[in-house]
Order: sequence, then C-alpha cells, then structure tokens
Amino acid sequence: MWEHFLAHCAGGYVDAASSFFCGDAAGRPQTTQYAADHSADDRDFSRRAGLRFIDERSFFAEMKLPEWHAWVGIDVDHGSQ
Repeated sequence: MWEHFLAHCAGGYVDAASSFFCGDAAGRPQTTQYAADHSADDRDFSRRAGLRFIDERSFFAEMKLPEWHAWVGIDVDHGSQ
C-alpha cells in the first residue's frame, strides 16, 4: 500500500525527514490509566515506511485546542465550517 501511495498519490516522493505517521496502534501495554493497544501495526508501518511515529495521545497533547480546531477546519466560535 505504501508503494502504491508513493507511485500514484505522492508523485513518487515523500520527504520522510519532515513527515510523520500518527496512529493509535503503538503496541503499548495496559496501564492503570489506559487499556492496552489492540496491536502495534501503526508503529510497525511507520518504521517500515521510514517515517517518524507519533501516537495519538502525544500528537493531540502537543497541539493547543484552538490550533487543532483550525487544523481540522472547525471554527471554535461558530461550529463547523
């Protein structure tokens, strides 16, 4: 699938140094706060594709809420756009 994306959707090139893959399947064990991940497939995919992996908790924790809303196209004062 990665090869298909590169060949047909990305013009044959992805700048892996400035790219990342975000996913929830990181292979994390159960903790007192969170259930165990269902697999490590997302982390494994990012490694095979040569992309930095960021789990969803870290990704959203690093973004300020208004910044995240703007990124996904939500106007915080007026609802969805």
